[in-house]
Amino acid sequence: MVSGASSPEAWFLDVGQGDSELMLLPKSSGGYVSVLIDAGPDNKVAYSLEKALKDKYIDIAVITHPHIDHYGGMIDIISRYGVGLVVLPIGSSDDDSYSELLSIIKKQGNKNGRSLRGR
Repeated sequence: MVSGASSPEAWFLDVGQGDSELMLLPKSSGGYVSVLIDAGPDNKVAYSLEKALKDKYIDIAVITHPHIDHYGGMIDIISRYGVGLVVLPIGSSDDDSYSELLSIIKKQGNKNGRSLRGR
């Protein structure tokens, strides 16, 4: 759908509670860089991404803070999509699902990419 896109695109994904945005930024060499900001509380964003992403790859996934309504959907997304870089917030959560997410990111690290913590 966006292959060879010449101008930036912004998708505001319906996640119910919380927010999720997908930015598609054109590269001078063609194609685009995809940046996903947050992922909502569940797998709803993963299904929305199917409409926006042709290649099932996210260059950069950003989690703004460790609340379930921002990171919960990322668990499913990392399982379904290739992710080049996951940017994590400073801080942590005592929530078991956040620990699960960090574990999945660590396990997928060699296959999908790497993670980076903010400052």
